[in-house]
Amino acid sequence: MVNWRRWAAAVCIAAVCSAAQAAPVPSAPELPELPGPPATVPDVSSGTGPQPAIALHGTTPARIGLVDQGQLWIERAAQPPRDSPARWRPADRATLSPGYTRDTYWLRWTLRQDGTEATRYILMVDPARIESVALYRRRLMPDGSATPWTMARAGTDLAFEQRPLALRESAFPMRIEPGEVWELRLRAASRGALSIEPTLWVAEALIEEQQWRVWRDGMLSAVGLTLAALAAGLAISLRDRGYAWIAAFLSSAMVYEMAMRGTAFQRFWPEATDWAQRALGTAGALTTVFQLMALATVLRLRETQPAVHRALVAVVGMSLIAVAACIVADYQTATQMAAPTNLALTAIGLIASFRAMRRGDPVVGVWLCAIGGVVLGIAPRYFSLLGYLPYADWIELAPSMVGTAGAAAVLVTMLRLLQRERRRHAQALEAAVLERTAELARASAHAQASDEAKGRLLGHIGHDLRAPLASMVQLTRRLTPGSEFESTRQALEHGGVMLLDTIDELQRFARQPTAEADLEVLNAPVYLHGLLHELALQSQALMLAGKTRLSLVMDDALPAVVALDARRLRQVLLNLLSNAAKYAQAGEVVLKARAVGAQLVLSVTDEGPGLAPEELERIFDPFMRGRRQGDVPGLGLGLAIARQTVRAMGGELSARSSQGRGSSFVAELPLIEATEAEVQWPALQTQAGMERIGDGWVAVVWDRCAVVREVMLERLLQCGFDAREVERVEELPEALEEAAATGQGLLLASSPESLPSVETWHDWRGRWPSMKTLLCAASPRRDWPGEAGLVKLPKPAPQTLWVPALWELCREAGERG
Repeated sequence: MVNWRRWAAAVCIAAVCSAAQAAPVPSAPELPELPGPPATVPDVSSGTGPQPAIALHGTTPARIGLVDQGQLWIERAAQPPRDSPARWRPADRATLSPGYTRDTYWLRWTLRQDGTEATRYILMVDPARIESVALYRRRLMPDGSATPWTMARAGTDLAFEQRPLALRESAFPMRIEPGEVWELRLRAASRGALSIEPTLWVAEALIEEQQWRVWRDGMLSAVGLTLAALAAGLAISLRDRGYAWIAAFLSSAMVYEMAMRGTAFQRFWPEATDWAQRALGTAGALTTVFQLMALATVLRLRETQPAVHRALVAVVGMSLIAVAACIVADYQTATQMAAPTNLALTAIGLIASFRAMRRGDPVVGVWLCAIGGVVLGIAPRYFSLLGYLPYADWIELAPSMVGTAGAAAVLVTMLRLLQRERRRHAQALEAAVLERTAELARASAHAQASDEAKGRLLGHIGHDLRAPLASMVQLTRRLTPGSEFESTRQALEHGGVMLLDTIDELQRFARQPTAEADLEVLNAPVYLHGLLHELALQSQALMLAGKTRLSLVMDDALPAVVALDARRLRQVLLNLLSNAAKYAQAGEVVLKARAVGAQLVLSVTDEGPGLAPEELERIFDPFMRGRRQGDVPGLGLGLAIARQTVRAMGGELSARSSQGRGSSFVAELPLIEATEAEVQWPALQTQAGMERIGDGWVAVVWDRCAVVREVMLERLLQCGFDAREVERVEELPEALEEAAATGQGLLLASSPESLPSVETWHDWRGRWPSMKTLLCAASPRRDWPGEAGLVKLPKPAPQTLWVPALWELCREAGERG
């Protein structure tokens, strides 16, 4: 009934699963007390101490990685600590990421200050969740002696306010004077997974690093918690329990992530040293429980899969017992209980999802696809916790980053849901208002249906349907079986489509005769020459009916391709040409196109009777007709509609006229240049015999525009040619030579703009006399002569021109052969 709610809920679950699923692993026992300082001090120069010493040079570099520069001693849990030099060995990144271990790890370094000034350093130990961290240090004197050991503690087993520095990570400040040598020993252990990433920072550089980390983690947490608040709001407003479980899931996941990065210990429970570790297992188990409860609600497992739902409830009960144990009982035992229950919950969720998919549930497919991506984000963290991957900052951030991306997607989805709900509510109110006022609206509409409105609509129909109908009638009279039958049929079809478009415009004009703001204009790249040439051909029937001649004049400075609404422009010009054909009896009509600055100027000039000055002022008013036009059909709506359309296209339509000298109508439109690669060529429609035109012919295609080459190649293949293309003009003679060598007919398909020159083409004609040429021009090319075996078409060469041109070339060759 409310499928969209279930869908959005599933997206919420799947997209944020990476916010941090955590399955606790059995932990180590309680840590022993820190041992005292070693009884003996190793001699640095004898080789028993950490060698070599790390040379410090003041503030450069600002950060020093200590993982591979120290020595390691692993204190086994079953043995007491001993200071045995033989047990120290070089440290490496893999050894410092053991995962879950009961052992204590010792690291030692020797630092020597070679700089000229005293420098403040901070030893920082990542990650922030390490439970016990202690630093022993002493100064080594030049004579071989050493100062007594000093010790400082950090880690989550120490109250936050007692730390040496108020940072989420364990950090120890120190000041080293020029020439001083210090020995450091770091002790680390934890009940949870252990990874050690020690780094030495110049104090000022660490401040900037901490600002970035706090901002980064704060943004990740803020997105998740904001999404949780939105889910809770939707749960309250829509009374949907699925959103409530999603809010709980998101909140628990964010708490777990903040606990992993030390933010929760710093902000929420700075004194709860034991809870700092327990919170990890507790939040991880609750996150899994809330996720499965949300999934059960979204998939309606109680109704659709009752047996699975009962098993889920039972395992959730055991998981909640494990959660309670994590809070109040032995933490090690509790994590051993939580691990299998979390695994069982995950298995039940997958089983329920696959069963729902087999049933055809549309929600579960989205959830399963999203969870696959989530696993990729969270898997590195599990491998790191288990000790299979060394610690890295990106591993810690991967679940949050994936979760944040999912949270952003869910946030957009929820906002769209809110918008949809608001729109639905508004539509319901509007429907109620319309229903209550329906009779009043009908009465008002009936009163306004006056004779004037009827006359306006009928006049519009009489004017705008007359021109294409007259063209279709003329074409029908000339329709006879032959080579031009298909092109004439397509022209009739085109006229019918224009009639349908005109009827749509009539309906719009009838609703709002004086407005153009609601007229939809869709600009697209078109060949201007091809558009005007096609329009001139379509208007020939109108000219024949009026015994007039039509001339097309185009400025050479015009760009070949412009961006405009071709359908709207065709309507405007056809309207103007129709008027000119009616009034310029036995005269000439000139359609001219030129570029004036940033304007495309199109004019239609006739040799009709012209208009008086007072008539010219009102020529664009609806139903305006001149005194001398009473014997010409129409009611004076064409120019009003044409001006509306031109203004909607961002231009202006004006008129100039004088009595006895004809009239000129000028449309000025924005001139927006485009490229040939952007033009959409019309596809060829199936036509009887078309696939046999090129039988026995080889066609070589070349055009400097790759898109045009592909279209021409495809068209020639449709027409039965053995077609091949060249990608550079230098390859064209060789391709023509190879095609001619086949002994079949040879056709060159190109464009005047792409060929080197007319002279070069003549040389090729002399070399291959039987070669036929089909040129598709992007603009008028008067430098190419009309010769036998050469046909020029305007791009994009509609089917009404393309197919007859190929028939003409191939038939001419056959007749001569």
